[in-house]
Amino acid sequence: MLTYPEGTGRNERKAIAFNVCLLSLAALGLVSIMCSGCTSLPDPQAVSAALVARPVVELTLHAGDADAVRKLAERYQGVVELDAVTIGSVIVHLKSPPSETTRRHECVHVQQWRREGPAYGVKYWAANATNGYANNPYEVEAYARENDPAGPTPDTDCR
Repeated sequence: MLTYPEGTGRNERKAIAFNVCLLSLAALGLVSIMCSGCTSLPDPQAVSAALVARPVVELTLHAGDADAVRKLAERYQGVVELDAVTIGSVIVHLKSPPSETTRRHECVHVQQWRREGPAYGVKYWAANATNGYANNPYEVEAYARENDPAGPTPDTDCR
């Protein structure tokens, strides 16, 4: 479970979640960050490479934050039922506890990130825009492999 420091208010949690999402989108090359007065910003390609290279980390969002992510996914991706989001080797679960099926499904996405490298995010969204979620080849692969009990899990670093 992802926890915030004691005393962190609702608005602070929203700001943290927003910044994590913004940096993730920048790492994927889907948005560019402009900041007046900033001395430095992380290099999006470096952030993306670091996300792919690290060992698998699983987080679970608080219910309110998870609902906000689901609403964004429904609005921008047409996905009504969203259980998790994977960015590099970071799996963010929106339901607690996550099912083993979901964990294996998301591990396939970790493998795809590792196989495709930092360009995976852009390729995934392009496939979604072209084929729709249900026919996105990355999702087709993940759904085909999620029920394999011998398949990868976060416990084995998705290998």
